[in-house]
Amino acid sequence: MSGHFRFLDLYPAERIVSTLESLLRKMVKLGSVEESQGLGYLTKDIIIMINNTIVNQAQYNPNLLHCLLYKQEKLKYLADQNQHLVPYFSNIFDMLDFLSLAIDEESNEFDEAMETTALLKTITIAAEKYPESYFMDILEYDDSEDENEKTSESEQMQTEPDVPQKETLNSVESNTENFKDTEEDE
Repeated sequence: MSGHFRFLDLYPAERIVSTLESLLRKMVKLGSVEESQGLGYLTKDIIIMINNTIVNQAQYNPNLLHCLLYKQEKLKYLADQNQHLVPYFSNIFDMLDFLSLAIDEESNEFDEAMETTALLKTITIAAEKYPESYFMDILEYDDSEDENEKTSESEQMQTEPDVPQKETLNSVESNTENFKDTEEDE
């Protein structure tokens, strides 16, 4: 669905980016990956949604790109604090770096700050010029991470004793002994 976002207004674009920033901050505060696992899934979903929008519809979402550019330094800092999420940001940060260069080149022509409409137009033109071959498939990383989790879970299940079965065996043995005792008593 996120690959089909077009012409997001400024407000929803700001909300998406600020939500991502808030989740990344919470994950940094929680510390370990295990403690922030629930937030990690939600954060990863939002990053993938933004990534899909950038990969498939970047030129049609200048407001989202503008919001990401505005928060670029904060997002890079927070992503560095959450190392397990850095691979998901690769396309986003590459696009933002490309846009920053295009804006710098365009703003050299102006003596003062660019107007918002000129900035959005520059973002749109630069997003159209961004080579599609630069995009990386982040879902490959996601699939390999899921396989690693499943493998570690299955290994953990094989190494841990199955406590409920032992309890069942013990209860069967005790019931058998009780049955033998009652037969001998009769």
